[in-house]
Amino acid sequence: MKRLGIMRRHLKGGNTDLKTGRNYSFLILFLILPQNNSAQIPINGFCEYNSYHIPPGYEHCLPVDINNDSYSEIILYSSSKKKIAVVTGLTDGNNLSVKQFSVPFEISQLKPIKNTDNYVFISRQNRLLGLIQIFSDEKPKIISKLEFDSFPENINLGDVDNYGVEEFLISGSGFEGISLIYQNKEELSESKIIGSSSFCFSALIDLSNDGFYDIVTCNLLERSLQFYYNDGEGNFNLMRSVPSDKKFYSINSYDVDSDNFEDLVVSNSGSITILYGDFQSSYDEKVVIQVEHIPEEVLPGDFNQDGFTDLAYVDYTNGALSVIIGNDGREFYKEVLYRKKAGLTDVHQSNNTLWFLSDDGQLFSIGRFNSFTKSVNFVPAVSPTTIQYFDYSEDGVMDLCFIDSYKSELNLFIRNEKGIPSLYYSMPISSDHEEIISEVTTSVDNIFYCFTKGDRLIEIVKTNFENETIERKQLYSP
Repeated sequence: MKRLGIMRRHLKGGNTDLKTGRNYSFLILFLILPQNNSAQIPINGFCEYNSYHIPPGYEHCLPVDINNDSYSEIILYSSSKKKIAVVTGLTDGNNLSVKQFSVPFEISQLKPIKNTDNYVFISRQNRLLGLIQIFSDEKPKIISKLEFDSFPENINLGDVDNYGVEEFLISGSGFEGISLIYQNKEELSESKIIGSSSFCFSALIDLSNDGFYDIVTCNLLERSLQFYYNDGEGNFNLMRSVPSDKKFYSINSYDVDSDNFEDLVVSNSGSITILYGDFQSSYDEKVVIQVEHIPEEVLPGDFNQDGFTDLAYVDYTNGALSVIIGNDGREFYKEVLYRKKAGLTDVHQSNNTLWFLSDDGQLFSIGRFNSFTKSVNFVPAVSPTTIQYFDYSEDGVMDLCFIDSYKSELNLFIRNEKGIPSLYYSMPISSDHEEIISEVTTSVDNIFYCFTKGDRLIEIVKTNFENETIERKQLYSP
């Protein structure tokens, strides 16, 4: 790669390395940003971005391994048409294949059933749940179905009675109460767990640490988070109710801090709350993460694969996909906006890769980048403009800096010895400059001169990668 010319002299009035042919005096404004441990984000290669063109009109995507070949296939489906599609050949994108099939129902949610080749689906429009087999090269087969008197919206799967077969927990804002659907071979039967209310989201989680799944649910009418304990015989009793003055958007069970106790990840307006499980089942300890967008769906995972839980969330309303990298299960780095795309309709994670879909016929993935075997697109980047290379440690591995005009930020990718982007920095600037020149002063200090030829403003951003301090100066010519 071509190495940038390095600016070695500091800017001074009447004597600069930005040659203009005229002498200027400068008004210098100093902005010192104190040490900020969240400035450095250890993305560890979680930055590879791919996009694929698919038939438009599908609202949902589900990453699976239909062919049992350890590679992801994608099932596309829609709540507004009686079709599904199976996308294969996603490993390199050169042999992408999309096969579409007709099905008898509009499918609004689809999930795989463990230890089988079957999937469970709900059709809100047809007010039913069913079992289906899906293949990569032949028409799907409906195995069985069960009809309801109200409108199912959400499925959660779990072996509630510990008999080795998963049950299906059904809820939704238009569904009457909460139901458990039992499988007996290919027969389906309903057990109404809770009636006469409306629950927008539910999750199966072992709250009492007795080996049986309990239920946590968001009561839409009472605006509360409710805990129902399983007595081991299929009966669920309300043990706790936590009111909220904010709208609930999602609820997940996940062992966030890796202590073998499942935690609850709840999202509502403006924040994501983690309620930590413990041996007392108190769920009193919590961390509240303030977020910049609406966390309409949250996906826990270890996206940078460093052993700590990260959180991705999507704001469908504004088309934002953000990632919050975890530090130790109880602390988290600053949120990073990875992509912004109008018309996002669904997002899933599989093997720590994010898959998301837009309504204009585009399928996207964000995963961990391992080697330069092909041309690679990098994120996080929303509206990158000025892009340059620099060598922050003068080790011969070129790093990347760019200005993102979406929020007027100077962003840096620091690459490791293999060339993989391992650290991400983001610093605010005052303008969307058209030029960047870098200067290496010590092994840990870098200076970035950001400017646009003909403009009065020159911004100087000095970073210290050892103590993570940022110093920003602004120079104006009169």
